[in-house]
Order: sequence, then C-alpha cells, then structure tokens
Amino acid sequence: MFYIINSDNIKINVIAGDKVVVILFNKIVCIGDSITKGKVWKENERKPYITEMSYPSILQKLLCVDVKNYGICDITSRQILENIPGIRDFNRESAVILEIGGNDCNLNWKNIKRNPHGSHEAAIPLEGFKNNLQKIVDTVKNFECAPLICTLPPLDPDRYYNLLKRVFGESIKLWIDKNGGIFNWQERYSNAVKEIAKKTGAYLIDIREAFLNTVDYRKYISIDGIHPNEDGYHLIARTCLDALKSIF
Repeated sequence: MFYIINSDNIKINVIAGDKVVVILFNKIVCIGDSITKGKVWKENERKPYITEMSYPSILQKLLCVDVKNYGICDITSRQILENIPGIRDFNRESAVILEIGGNDCNLNWKNIKRNPHGSHEAAIPLEGFKNNLQKIVDTVKNFECAPLICTLPPLDPDRYYNLLKRVFGESIKLWIDKNGGIFNWQERYSNAVKEIAKKTGAYLIDIREAFLNTVDYRKYISIDGIHPNEDGYHLIARTCLDALKSIF
C-alpha cells in the first residue's frame, strides 16, 4: 500500500490486489439495523445470531481504512435520527454508509392476526421514513461527511411468510394479499431510498439490484427470508466497494 496526497491534502489509500481500489477517506462509518450488525439465521440453527462476517467486517478486510459498525438490531429511522448526533467517529475524511428501512416497513403482525381485514400502518409510515432519511442525510452532511445510502436487499416472501405463519397463523395472508404481497410492501421503502438519494444528492448504493441481478437471489438470504446469509454479506460488501470506487 502507498499513499498519494491530493491538492486538498486528503489522503488517498491505494490498495493492490485483484482490483485496484482508490478511496478518499480514512474512515468508513456504517450505520443501520440488524443487516449492518450482521444477523444471520442458518439451516438447522434454532435462532438467528450475529456473524463475524458482517458487511462492515468484510469491508474492513478489503480496505486499508478504519470501518466502524454502528448496526443496532430492530432500530428504525426515527431512532437513528435521534442517535446520530452522538456518533463520535465523524470527521471530514469519513464516508457514512446508511442502511435503513427494514424495520421501518415492518408491521404489527399480532394486530394483523386479530383484524386481517383492517387497515394497518408500518412501524414508520412511508412518508415518515422519507422525512427521517432526508434529515439523517442532512445531519451527515452537516458533519462534513459523505453520505451513501443503500437500497434494501430483497426479502424472500415465501420463507418470510412461512416464518410469520408459524407464529401468527394463516389469517395474516388475507391482509398480505390485499396489500400486494410482502415483497412489494418492502420494495416501496427501497424505492423511497432512491428518491431521497436523488433529492438530497446522497450517493446511492443499490444493494437490491445487486441481489436481484444474481441467478437466484434467494441463495444469498437466510432461512428467515429477511436477513442476508454470509454470502449475502459478502455481496453487500462487494457492492459497497464497487460503489466507493465508482463514486470516488
């Protein structure tokens, strides 16, 4: 590895390997939910757990820069907006990767079970999610960091429904079918990420497209249907790496 100093005295790390990588930052801060944290659920495991192969951990191995993991399970955009001013790892040479939305679009399945014909809102309704994400991006910019926001990896609707059905029963399918299916419900939040990236000028990392462009994206998803498996986290890390290279 060697270093080049540009006219603004920002260090550029050049890493030799199968691909040459040029990064304009000395730190990458990854903020998000359980997908940033690294939750997986493998076959024959009784419950999910946090893998050492989270996408920030993989990025750390791929890059000669410090990568910080601020993933918190079950967190929504509202909570991230509250927490983000207290993060101490922001500086002018930081890139901030935001992976948000999976918990925002989640639903109260217990209420849906009780009333599958009723109207039910997501944990954070879509417009609220957009507003929160825009404020998060603006906060990152105020710290003079570069914001990059990720689309949501696709869920596997069959496996996710089977998981939900075991807990809440088959009546929830009435609501799911009436509202266009779980896949499309979640995709609205992923499309909102693209909208906010365009509106704010934040850089977009299209995780969803990377998964859907594989031969069978379900091979990269854990058995719960919603979290990537370790191969999926490698795919996310590589997609982030390619985005950093193309952007900077």
